[in-house]
Amino acid sequence: MRSYFLLAVLFLFITGWLFLFHPFEVKEYTKSAPQLQIEKFVFKLLTPKGEDLWLKAQKGIKQKDILKIWDVEVRHQDERLLAKKGSYSGQLLRLHQDVRYQKRDLKFRCNLALYHILKKLLKVRGTFELHTPTMYVTGKELFYNQKVGTIRAKDIEAVIKSL
Repeated sequence: MRSYFLLAVLFLFITGWLFLFHPFEVKEYTKSAPQLQIEKFVFKLLTPKGEDLWLKAQKGIKQKDILKIWDVEVRHQDERLLAKKGSYSGQLLRLHQDVRYQKRDLKFRCNLALYHILKKLLKVRGTFELHTPTMYVTGKELFYNQKVGTIRAKDIEAVIKSL
């Protein structure tokens, strides 16, 4: 009789354990650790024609296929593109926070810009301010083709100075 009682208690304990307690659930941590972290670096793109692009940043962290960069400066011949933050993926450079473009007689400022390095296309999504010696322009969605030198934009307001 004692053995039946011991087996019944053991059976109840095991079934209670199976129904009331669950095994550990392991959750994967999805954020990837940085693969590479660099500080104060200069990246130069060299072509058969010579130095084509110069990128300087204070800090860079590579995660998967994206390089996140801070205090960015991009130079191409006499043109400069500056931003507080950015990310580089493939041939696309995404810049945000106080983005400034400077050329001899052309300057503009915005908060978000996309720069396609090989095609030399600069797209501004959102509002911008553009300055030249003879005009001041504000608008939305600027598209600047550096190869051809054309600028397109939407919803512009311009103040033009007479010569």
